[in-house]
Amino acid sequence: MLDDALAWVDCRVHAALPGGDHTIFIGEVLSAGAREGTPLLYYRGGYGRFSH
Repeated sequence: MLDDALAWVDCRVHAALPGGDHTIFIGEVLSAGAREGTPLLYYRGGYGRFSH
């Protein structure tokens, strides 16, 4: 898990499918969690923050 991540998902690989020059992984969620904080936003090549 990444330090300071606001959310996480622990998965078991259910399937790996060919997707052109990529592999598409389908996961079975085993557990997940989240904590309070301001999420980071990446849009049009730059980083920002959500605001109310």
